[in-house]
Formats: sequence, C-alpha cells, structure tokens
Amino acid sequence: MNLDKVYVVTDNCIWDDEDYSQIVGIATTKEIANECFKKYVERVKEEIDIDNLDISENGIDDGYIVEEDEDYFSVYKNGEYNSYHIYISLYEKELIRESEMALE
Repeated sequence: MNLDKVYVVTDNCIWDDEDYSQIVGIATTKEIANECFKKYVERVKEEIDIDNLDISENGIDDGYIVEEDEDYFSVYKNGEYNSYHIYISLYEKELIRESEMALE
C-alpha cells in the first residue's frame, strides 16, 4: 500500500471553560473517516442535547449558533466562543516521507 495521505477527525472543544480538544480518529480512506466523523458528530449532538439547546435563529441573541457541512460541525454560544464551543472537522493531510525529508 502506497500511503500518501491520511484523513483526520478532530474535536476542538472548550465547554464551561474546560478544554476537551482531541484527535478523534485517523483513517487511510475518506470513506472510513466520513463514517468516524458522522458517528462522532451524532454522539456529540446527543451529549450536548442539541434538540434542547437555546439555538439563536438570527445570531443577535445570546443563544447557541450551529453550523454544519459535510466536513465540519460547529456549535458555540453567541458572544462566549472562548468558553463554549465545539468544532469537529474532517480534513486530509499529506504525508511527508522520511526519505523525502532527508533530501531537503
């Protein structure tokens, strides 16, 4: 197997001023990483009880802002990002081989 890249799922999380950031998973295929990402996002949504969060509809009040796409999920308290935020992302990273680094 010629491994030139990996897919990484991370969770950058500060909640109640506590840092819970972590690498959630690393995969050699995008399909496996997507599965990991989706399962983790669903688990986090359950843990924070997203259906009962005070979601800000217009971004003006102090409720929570939720943003989501195929490769990220974000929820944060409007005006208090430093104390309450979760940013889960899936990204691709190129691998640098040791022999290539030695040539530089």
